[in-house]
Amino acid sequence: MNDAQPSVIVKDGDTVVAYCLAMLPEFRNGVPELKTLFEAIDEIDYDEQKLKDFNYVVMGQVCVGEGYRSMGFFDGMYQKLREELAAKFEMCVTDISTNNTRSLKAHARVGFIPVKDFHDAALGEVWRVVVWDWRG
Repeated sequence: MNDAQPSVIVKDGDTVVAYCLAMLPEFRNGVPELKTLFEAIDEIDYDEQKLKDFNYVVMGQVCVGEGYRSMGFFDGMYQKLREELAAKFEMCVTDISTNNTRSLKAHARVGFIPVKDFHDAALGEVWRVVVWDWRG
């Protein structure tokens, strides 16, 4: 997966302290935890067409290690991701648990907008699909 679409990482010396895992839609069946996200993407209308019909990349996970938070790595990794991928993709799509208000606020700060909530019965929680539109 990383060979097809390299992820963004932050290192402190030889230690990875933050990462931003990008994933191409063709790997949708390779990560069972993301099945419901892709099912939602298939059904969501966005800008007068199905979200699945856009050329998009999925954000699989963002993590900043303890001791490295509030240092701008979250925003910086996303900016690097956009810098690297905006010429190839129209947008970045991900989902966030509605219980994770910190992540919802951070993604909104970067430029993601909410498009639809869905309930994941297997996990027993509501997830918000968000889109960072890179077309404009």
